[in-house]
Amino acid sequence: MSRPQVWGRGDVTAALREAAEFLTEDSFQFDFEPIPKGKPAQEYFKFGEDGDTRSFDEVILFSGGLDSFAGALQALAGGNGNVVLLTHRSAQKAITRQTHLADYLKQRFPRRVLHVEITARRKSTVAVERTQRSRSLLFSSLAYGVARALGISTISFYENGIISQNLPIAGSVVGTMATRTTHPYGLLLLERLLATLGEERITIRNPFAWKTKSEVLEVIRRYNAEDLIKHTVSCTSLHTQSTKITHCGACTQCLDRRFAVYATNLEAFDPGDSYQTDVFAGARTTERSREIAAKWTRHARSVAHVTRSELMSRFGLEVSRVMAGNPDLPSNEVLARIAALQSRH
Repeated sequence: MSRPQVWGRGDVTAALREAAEFLTEDSFQFDFEPIPKGKPAQEYFKFGEDGDTRSFDEVILFSGGLDSFAGALQALAGGNGNVVLLTHRSAQKAITRQTHLADYLKQRFPRRVLHVEITARRKSTVAVERTQRSRSLLFSSLAYGVARALGISTISFYENGIISQNLPIAGSVVGTMATRTTHPYGLLLLERLLATLGEERITIRNPFAWKTKSEVLEVIRRYNAEDLIKHTVSCTSLHTQSTKITHCGACTQCLDRRFAVYATNLEAFDPGDSYQTDVFAGARTTERSREIAAKWTRHARSVAHVTRSELMSRFGLEVSRVMAGNPDLPSNEVLARIAALQSRH
């Protein structure tokens, strides 16, 4: 730690602990030690060619998924500013598609895109836990470093509101099974953590917080980039992917994507043979995949006409957390927006 006197402050440590505990539902204690003298600093960020004098307006977390691609496309096609696409290179399988999508945006919007790729991965270890519940801490810290270096005041996580709010599809899908990577309250806590560092104020936002997956796809259609859909990957099972089979077809993200593709009549741009399991008709060979399909569908049908009172009765705790993540909106409006979002989904 290069500045243990900052990170060891009570307000900073408290903010870090609060964010980490909300994202993971674990308990934490942090202790910081200075970097040993003489240990060389590692160069993490490569910002391109020397002499690049461009200014940038936004750091976009760019995974190569449908949502982050649509978000970058909207930011560029819908405005005149320049953006930084920040990619966390965690797995070799994802690099080619991430680079392909970024290259498309750089070619379509010349001199307006900077793609920063950062490698951060485990070495010689096997993950005991695959949920990666605290990954927002890594993503936001990398984005913060880039934003500070380039004088940018906005960090954007583009992800649809169904995933961000992540209402449990069943009582068993809680805690470690429920990701909060872009949960509105989680992003608010991360923004507060950065604010305690005493530097320039940086906003963390999710412009797609009130969109469904289908509405994200409509963004791609609006800007005539449907042919790029097949190069995006939404699946959470990265370890099962190959060059041709990019989606497992069994996780909730695959279900979200495939239903949304058909709902928007864009199936011609999302090849069925890229799914290991056909979402609609494929044989589900494990109890886990059958359980997810049944509970996902049952949940979606149950919220199709959900009322505000039913929403509070069934998901009161989760709804209150979404409200906490939207402090500038009246509680009644947040509740109405959640109900409308779930109904559209």
